Amino acid sequence: MKAIRCVAGLLLGGIFLAAAAAKAVDPREFALGIASYHLVPSWAAVWIGAFLPGVEAALGAALLCGVFVRGAALAASLLAALFAAAVTWGENQGLDFACGCFGPLSLLTQAGWATILLDLVLLGLGVFLLGGAPGPSAQAE
Repeated sequence: MKAIRCVAGLLLGGIFLAAAAAKAVDPREFALGIASYHLVPSWAAVWIGAFLPGVEAALGAALLCGVFVRGAALAASLLAALFAAAVTWGENQGLDFACGCFGPLSLLTQAGWATILLDLVLLGLGVFLLGGAPGPSAQAE
């Protein structure tokens, strides 16, 4: 079970770190992508665009290094759920937009149900990592 948790942490951490790096390439474009969801005012999209890549990088690094795994997994799970909800909302509104998941690379793919599925997989990985609570049963593994 430890090996599976390690792989889950590496996958989730690697994806979050890659997403952060891609978004950091062009924060202005990322902020415009956030604004295209029409969920927050444009001034908030600018702040989110500047702040979110750093958060994702910190979470990815923590998961890759195996430090603060439960906290990072919880935060990553919450972000994945938020991302899935935002894309679902956009789909239900009939918006035609790139998801912004991987910064400029996201321009190649439109947001859609595949994006939502990816977010739900990330959520599942995070929840799986949360299941490894420290305590007698986790130490016995």
